[in-house]
Amino acid sequence: MAGGRSLREADCLRQALPACYSVNWRASGPTCNGEAGVIETALRAHYAKPGVRWMQEQTGEPQRCVMNLSDGEKLVLMVLADMYKHLEIKGEFDPDFISTTISGGHLWGFRWKYTHIPFEPSENPPDVSETVDILDMWSSLEESYGKLSPADNQKVEKEANRTSVRLFGFDANKETHYFIARYLIEQLDRYPSFRGRDLNSPSPRIDGYRRMYRVFEAIRPTLVDRSLNADEIVKVLNAE
Repeated sequence: MAGGRSLREADCLRQALPACYSVNWRASGPTCNGEAGVIETALRAHYAKPGVRWMQEQTGEPQRCVMNLSDGEKLVLMVLADMYKHLEIKGEFDPDFISTTISGGHLWGFRWKYTHIPFEPSENPPDVSETVDILDMWSSLEESYGKLSPADNQKVEKEANRTSVRLFGFDANKETHYFIARYLIEQLDRYPSFRGRDLNSPSPRIDGYRRMYRVFEAIRPTLVDRSLNADEIVKVLNAE
């Protein structure tokens, strides 16, 4: 049997998939490629069926679509991901990513990772958008600070009363932004300059970051082809 998989293994995999996915098992055959095909087809079918609901939230803000999976649907995808990993299938879906995304409650991450799947258009959850804005801001601050002359570095440190310009992170006990930031960096490979850092702050930071971002937001449109200067860095930092 191709890939070293037995007919019994392949048949067990087929039976584990819900009948509602309507996967054409016999068309692919009980081979290693067939196993990959049936799991990928099941995942694609899952996102194409009404089971993946897009609910309208009433939050006092403009309506936005939110991805929602039932507990049963989460379990099915987790089982499929586990099978994918156990059978050592080499396909386009990353079983570790799928498991982490579901267990961490980052369902929005599927749209970011698998851009080729025609997901329903939707907005990111507010905390995700805010975390992205904050990481964008700190990435710009750190990069710009690194480009300053020694004299301007001293100017920033003196006027902002800091010894360095570096993201302190978020309070993991009180701020969901910490887990979103780690997911963006570790699972979606965003913000490589923050990779490997301890982003768990001993105290809450989000209120200060929000004040900083309000200042940075006004400057941001002008940064298309330049970095922040020393005065702008000081202005943003002192807003915290």
